[in-house]
Amino acid sequence: MMSRLFSRRPAPEPGLFAQRPEGEVRPAVLVTLLVAPPAAVARALARHATAQTHRPVFIVTDPDIGPLQQAGCVFEHLPAPEMVQRFCGMGDWPGYLDERWAMLQRKWQPGWVVAYGLSLDDYLKSCLVSDTL
Repeated sequence: MMSRLFSRRPAPEPGLFAQRPEGEVRPAVLVTLLVAPPAAVARALARHATAQTHRPVFIVTDPDIGPLQQAGCVFEHLPAPEMVQRFCGMGDWPGYLDERWAMLQRKWQPGWVVAYGLSLDDYLKSCLVSDTL
């Protein structure tokens, strides 16, 4: 039993994790779907999922990522405002969200950001942490 718990797992396949491919020349675009309704998600997918001019990276708060997976999209996740509110006393949410957004900027180096749901500021307000960021 213990040997199974600590057995070595094979290394993950290349491309398994969301990362900018080496040699990618298209600019990255962060397509935010922060608290976005299904119709907005559908519009964003129709506009960006197969884009040839840019590499879309979808930033989502909805745990239902099925449509993004089916379209073969790259995505990153932020916690839904309800989760932040539910666990508001646990940890430094303003610091976490600020650092997470900064990390996404460093990782993807986007040419621009397109919002199909809430803007980042409105998302932070809905998390009840915007006054500290």
